[in-house]
Amino acid sequence: MKKLTLQTTILCLILGAASLHATQLFWSGNGTVQGGAGTWDTAAAHWGTSTAGPFTTVWNNANSDDATVDNGTGAGGSIAMPATINMNGTLTVNASCGTCPAYSFDGAGTTIFGSASAISVPTGVTRSFNSPYAGIITKIGAGTLAFNNSFGNVTKFIFKQGIASFASFNRFGSGADAADFLTFDGGSVLVNTTTTWTVGKSITLTANGGALNKVSSTITMTLDKAIHGTAGGKLSLQPAGSGGITIISSTAND
Repeated sequence: MKKLTLQTTILCLILGAASLHATQLFWSGNGTVQGGAGTWDTAAAHWGTSTAGPFTTVWNNANSDDATVDNGTGAGGSIAMPATINMNGTLTVNASCGTCPAYSFDGAGTTIFGSASAISVPTGVTRSFNSPYAGIITKIGAGTLAFNNSFGNVTKFIFKQGIASFASFNRFGSGADAADFLTFDGGSVLVNTTTTWTVGKSITLTANGGALNKVSSTITMTLDKAIHGTAGGKLSLQPAGSGGITIISSTAND
């Protein structure tokens, strides 16, 4: 009996692990063809395992699936986010067709990024996240992603590749500061629009370092929290004109 119970337990663990496996999924806004505007929720089928369809899969927040939006030929447009979405894999937002609108994420639902997740934007592409975002956000890919919301409980940004663009310091979200809240690991941050920045978040530099750029000479920045880094990485500060970047001395700086 003990042997049978053990075998049953192992089988249940295997089946449970299988239900949480990662699958590459492709987006369809209308549930028929890949790409395009639509509503991303956990109720309607908008996903398939091929860009050719069928798109019969409903998003499962418990899985670690990778999500790809468009293969470069889709219609583009707004992806509505009305409810909470858990992203535990990699979200890739590609280009749409040459004359199609850019993709954006819009609405009141929060996308929660897990510790092993990432969001990728490829070279030459700019995308916007206008709906709330939360969790640990890792930016990869050589393109630009604009973060345009202030309500999500972000616990960390990791900038590994490309550009993460912020129009105001409140776009870092409502999460509490931490020593590695803004982690530069080879990527860049571009600040724009707001003319007077007090960053309000601590910075950690890995060996890969990164860049902190401002888009206009009218923007001034104050780095008022600790800057950490013991691996030799450098943070390139590029004022882009006559405006400046002020670093307030802190005993917590490494």
